[in-house]
Amino acid sequence: MDVIAAGPVALGTAGPSILIRNVPAGQCSYACVYCCLGGTERLRTRRRPFYPTAEVVAAVRERVEQGAPARPVLPYLTFLPGGEPTLDCHIGIEMRRLGSLRLPVAVVTNASLLWRPEVRSELLEAERITVKLDAVDTDTWRRLNRPARQLRLKRVLEGIEALREEYRGRIYTRTAIIPGLNDSEQQLRSLAAFLNAVLPTAALVVGRGPRPADGASNRSAPARTAQLRLARFVTGIAVVLDHGGPALAHARGHQGVAS
Repeated sequence: MDVIAAGPVALGTAGPSILIRNVPAGQCSYACVYCCLGGTERLRTRRRPFYPTAEVVAAVRERVEQGAPARPVLPYLTFLPGGEPTLDCHIGIEMRRLGSLRLPVAVVTNASLLWRPEVRSELLEAERITVKLDAVDTDTWRRLNRPARQLRLKRVLEGIEALREEYRGRIYTRTAIIPGLNDSEQQLRSLAAFLNAVLPTAALVVGRGPRPADGASNRSAPARTAQLRLARFVTGIAVVLDHGGPALAHARGHQGVAS
């Protein structure tokens, strides 16, 4: 039997979160080279329900009730399955029905379906959205994120821009820096230019290598260096670095860099 709700667990800048696995593991529109969730079993872009809405809501409610005594801080309810959460065509209904729990809802998405107006409309129910942004040129995007063949990067980027216009909550971007794939000077400057135009609440930058099955370590000094280079090109946005090392923080004007 699939575990639909898990936690609470600490989840980066979101703090304690109850994870909602509304899509089974391996069902995704990307097959990223650094995926640490076991890889993609089937690339898909067609949306469908994966679990009955009542089952999802009941599982989350039960997890909230079990975790409440040990968690005085109210957690987020975070849609973060082992696949792409917006493939679930009932995600909007699920968020509305979870509103009775009076807990903030967050969604972590790879952004591949945000070009669809109905997907963006459903996500307006969330209080926090984190979108993947690893590349802004097609060649890098295809080598790094390995998307379903129906997807086009231009549409993905336009979807992120449209969400930023329509959504009034907090939007975070999450960028994985992979040495040799997206850490050149031009690639980092192009990423920064897009971030500077979209102006998310904060840009989360993770230093990684391909997952071990692809023959490389998961963290490296070059990745950490590239993180810092990207942060220098970003202006007017808080940048949060995750490099597995000592905390680093500084501010330059309105820009913040922290880890």
